[in-house]
Amino acid sequence: MRRNNVKYKLELLRKFFYISNESGEWRVHHGLDRGALKGKGRCVWKGDIADRLVTNKGYRSCNFPIDGKQTHVLAHIVIWVLYNEKDISDDFDIDHENLNKIDNNPVDNLRLISHRLNSINCSRSMKRRMLGVLEDKRRPKSQKRFSVRLKNFSTGERLSSGGMYGTANEAKIAADKLILKIYGPDAPTNRSMGFL
Repeated sequence: MRRNNVKYKLELLRKFFYISNESGEWRVHHGLDRGALKGKGRCVWKGDIADRLVTNKGYRSCNFPIDGKQTHVLAHIVIWVLYNEKDISDDFDIDHENLNKIDNNPVDNLRLISHRLNSINCSRSMKRRMLGVLEDKRRPKSQKRFSVRLKNFSTGERLSSGGMYGTANEAKIAADKLILKIYGPDAPTNRSMGFL
């Protein structure tokens, strides 16, 4: 996801938050006592859990003031930045390896990944459990066919394996070969995501 990296700078996040793993779950806590802005909202005290909010996409989030305005940040990015003590460049995202958006474990689950590789993890592919595989819906169920289609995010070019496959698993294997060819060995594949 593209984000305003100014609000995810290590120096700024250290000022407002700290992270803990006290209950076996990684959480973001407020690092400062501060009253509500302009008399609205609730007061925040040092040590309070900051990532109580959940976005409409299922990510935990926090708010903190920048220049007198409440600013929204995603908890998994805050946790990764504070745990690793480094900023994230514009070309990278923080990905949940197990696809559980509230499992913010920076050791086992959160990983730094390029934006183009993270784009492969689109929600439509996750629901269908097929990365880079399309089902031909025009055919009756007894004659199902599958094709492989991917987009190279660095060039914008659409790529195909050039054929149709009789089963979803055959198409997933072909898609994995194409994914690894385009994006390299660290790319998420059908096999690494448990779809095969």
